[in-house]
Amino acid sequence: MNSILNSIETVALELSLCESATIYAVINKESAEVQSSILQHLPPKKSGEILKLFPKESQLLIIKSMSLKNPYDPQALLDSLKIVLENASRLSGLHANKKGGIKNVAQILLSQSGSQISSTLKEISNLNPALAEEIKSHLWTFQNLIKIRKEDLYKVLAKISDKDLSLALRKCDVPLKDLLLQAVSKNRADSLVDLVENSKKVPISDIEASQKLIADAAKKMIDSGEILDPQTPTA
Repeated sequence: MNSILNSIETVALELSLCESATIYAVINKESAEVQSSILQHLPPKKSGEILKLFPKESQLLIIKSMSLKNPYDPQALLDSLKIVLENASRLSGLHANKKGGIKNVAQILLSQSGSQISSTLKEISNLNPALAEEIKSHLWTFQNLIKIRKEDLYKVLAKISDKDLSLALRKCDVPLKDLLLQAVSKNRADSLVDLVENSKKVPISDIEASQKLIADAAKKMIDSGEILDPQTPTA
């Protein structure tokens, strides 16, 4: 069941890359029940855009169907989403609104945990490897910290508590771990290593939450101009 639900989420994310008008063109002849099921599994903004394209009478029927919250067959919904995606992709080629759509998908993914992001990207890659790579290019995660200059990373980590940094270091690739420890004072690095080695086991969700906190702090400083964007070419 979990695999079907994950597939539903993945296909819905890919479908959200299509233009709203294209999705409407594909589903406007379906029943209100099918339309409401599909719209409920798309991002709210996208669902709202599509709903507005329906005639008022149809809008009311779809909204009524949504409000009933009737149980649905996950496999049937997945099959419907795949058919809609196939037809919508054929109509649009996923090109007309692809740039903005991919950014939206990346933002949706960033609200998930690290393991959820990896799982969803794997599902998307199975369906469309090129699309998965494009989405990755718009994601800003903890692993992106390895691209930041050491002097800028020092500024980022100065805003992070030892508790969060030590948690983040527990599940970290060796090159990134070494870089992070080099971007703090020796005394702090020694203290962090001690915390990592001698602290009790914690849930993976706590580690991922700390990693996300650090990644978000770095992104905020990049956006504000406090540190250099590693994606920006230097002269």
